[in-house]
Amino acid sequence: MPGPQDGYARRLIAVLVATLAPEDPAHRAPGFDRAAELVVEVLRASGGDAEPIAVDRIVGTFDTPVEAVEAGFRVHARIAAEAKLSGIELRIGVHAADVVASHEGSAFRDTVMTAGRLAARAPSGEGVCVPLAITRAVESVADVVVRDLGTPPAGEPHAYVLLARGPQRRWPRRQVIVGISAALVLAGAAGLVLLGRRRAPPSGIALGVMPFKSATNDDIHVGLRAAIRDSLNTQLSLLESVKVYSREFLDFLVTRQGLTDYEAASRLGIRKALTGTVTARGGVVRVDVQIVDIATGTLDSSFVVVGNNDALIELESDVARAVIDKLGIALNATDTRRLEGFRATDVATYRRFLATEGETLREAPPSTPKPAPSEGPSSWLLPRTAWAEDASGRDAVMAFLERYRTAIEARDLDALARLYVDFPPEQRTALERYFKESTDLRVKLEDVDVAISGDEAIVSYTRKDDFVDAPTGRPMHVSGRVTKLLRRTGGQWQLAPGK
Repeated sequence: MPGPQDGYARRLIAVLVATLAPEDPAHRAPGFDRAAELVVEVLRASGGDAEPIAVDRIVGTFDTPVEAVEAGFRVHARIAAEAKLSGIELRIGVHAADVVASHEGSAFRDTVMTAGRLAARAPSGEGVCVPLAITRAVESVADVVVRDLGTPPAGEPHAYVLLARGPQRRWPRRQVIVGISAALVLAGAAGLVLLGRRRAPPSGIALGVMPFKSATNDDIHVGLRAAIRDSLNTQLSLLESVKVYSREFLDFLVTRQGLTDYEAASRLGIRKALTGTVTARGGVVRVDVQIVDIATGTLDSSFVVVGNNDALIELESDVARAVIDKLGIALNATDTRRLEGFRATDVATYRRFLATEGETLREAPPSTPKPAPSEGPSSWLLPRTAWAEDASGRDAVMAFLERYRTAIEARDLDALARLYVDFPPEQRTALERYFKESTDLRVKLEDVDVAISGDEAIVSYTRKDDFVDAPTGRPMHVSGRVTKLLRRTGGQWQLAPGK
C-alpha cells in the first residue's frame, strides 16, 4: 500500500445518506426543494460536510458514527417540525468504514452506496438505519431504542433502526484516530461467544496491557519485556476497580475475527492501553511506559521507571504504582494489601509458580491479523440483549478449569497430563519441582474470562496459591494472571499449545 508520502491518507469516514420522496409518487410534494436544503443545513450545523448528490439524495460525512446518527435524529426532528414539509418521506441510513482516501475515492463510493441501501430499508420519518457495529457503538453512549429489522435481503448486512429516546443532546465532537474508532464500525466474522466477563464497576476502568518493546531481542530483553507485561497484568488485576485484559486474550479476537488490535480492545470495552519499551544496561533496567486513550487514540501520559534487574519485583511494583497514579485510580485497603503482598513475593518462588503454567517469561511470537471483512454479522456487535451467556459452553469450560485446579491442588501429574493436548516435558518438570518444594497447597482460580470461537476458547484467570515452603517452613502466597488456549477434541476441552 502506498505510504503517506504518496498522497494517501487513511481515516475513518462515517457516511449519512438521506433520501427524500413524495408520499404520492404521482405528485411532487410542495416544499420538496426546501426539504433538501433543510437536510443539508442541519447536517452542516451538526458538524458534518453535506452535499446533495441528486435532487432526492443528500450525503453527509462525519468523523464518528455517533455524530452521524445524532445528526440523523436532528434532521428528522427539523423536518417533522415544519408543517409545510408534510407529505415528504424521509429515510436515513448511516454506514462507516476505515478507508484509504485517494484520487480514485472508490472506498468512499462503496461506503456511500452501502449507506444508501441502509436508508432504503429505514422507516419513513423516524430513526436511522445502521449496521450491527454502529448499533453497538451508539448504544454505549446514548439512550436509544433499537429495533431489529429481522432477516436482511440476500447479500445485505443485518441492520437495525435506532430511534431517539427523549430530548436530544450534543455529544462532544472529537477527531478520531485511524484504526481505533474503526473498531466501532468494522464487523468481524460470525461465531464468537464471550462468556464470564467481569466488567469493571461503574467507577472503575478496563485496561489492555500490550506488548513491551526493546531495541534488541536478546534473552535478557525478551525476558524483561515479558516480566513487565505479566506483572502489570497480575498487579492491576488485583484491584477491585480495574479490569485487565492480556495481550493473549486480545490476540484471540484478532486472529479469530480478523480484527485489529484496537478493534479488539474496543470490543472488550477497554478504555486505556498500556505499552512501552524496556532497556537494560548492565544491571540497570529502564522502563518507559505510555498510556493511550482508546476513544481518541491520543497519548494520555508517559513516564519512566528505573530499577535493578536484581530487584525485579520491586521494579515491577514501581511500574504498576506509577500506572495507578497516572490513571488516578483510588486504592482501598484491600487493594493496598494485595499490592503489598505482591511486592513481598519471593522472586524465585514467583518464577517457579509461573513455570507451572508454562509462563517462563518468554513471549509468544506476534500474531498476523487477518483482514477484517467490510460487512457481515458479528455476534459481539449485536444489541445488549444478545449478550446473554451460552450457559452450556460456559459451564463446560468452567468445569474444565475446576478439574485443572483440583489436579494442581492434588499434585496429580497424571490427571494434569490428561488435560493437555500435549503435556510439555519442561512443564512437567516445573510442576514436579513446585510440588516438591511446597506443602499444604491450596489453589484458587478467580476472575475468569472466557471467549469461545468454534472448537477453540481463550481463558484468562487469576491463580492464587497458598502453601508452606518446604525448605524453610514459611507460609507463602503467590498469584498471577494467566491466559490459556483451549481446544475441544472429542467433545472435551484440553489445554492447547500456543496462545
